[in-house]
Amino acid sequence: MPRWASRITLLVTAVQAERVNTITDEDAIAEGVLTLPDLYPGATPRQVYADLWDELNLKRGYPFAAGDWVWVYTFEVTR
Repeated sequence: MPRWASRITLLVTAVQAERVNTITDEDAIAEGVLTLPDLYPGATPRQVYADLWDELNLKRGYPFAAGDWVWVYTFEVTR
């Protein structure tokens, strides 16, 4: 997409590989995970993220507990 047609421009500041199961509570919150006390009583953001990961990826053979490698992108919004 040409830049003039985009509503937002991101500047990638870092890319690294990490194991998915090393995510922290702070990282899970940055990914947009919220703790919902009614749905997940007493759960941490990391636990909610793990449940969501398994819900989306377990059938494909990628359980959270396996610790598969993922790419982590850090970026800044420039516009």
